[in-house]
Amino acid sequence: MVSYTSKNYAKEILDSIGSKKVFLYERDKNLEFVKKYSLLISDIEEIIYSLDEKYFIERIENKDKKIKSKFLYVFCVLLELNNEFGDRIKKIYIKICEIESGILVVSFHESE
Repeated sequence: MVSYTSKNYAKEILDSIGSKKVFLYERDKNLEFVKKYSLLISDIEEIIYSLDEKYFIERIENKDKKIKSKFLYVFCVLLELNNEFGDRIKKIYIKICEIESGILVVSFHESE
């Protein structure tokens, strides 16, 4: 039996992203972050489409019954973002999964 490596898990989700429709899960933390940096869904899509193995952290089992996916894939990306307070580079925590209609961005906020 071949054991899966982190690289294989990353490839699992990255190969399925392609140019699928991206949806943001409407959680307070996500919505506050998007509002703070005036991000549009097109900005989020661009970030999701640009993910690669070097940003991958882990694959975890999904425990949220409202999300129709077995696994969630966690990434951490450094981004240069600006807001009215002059913030710059931020470490962004991203958790995504594949759903029937596209890619669901479950988490999209500053890393803690």
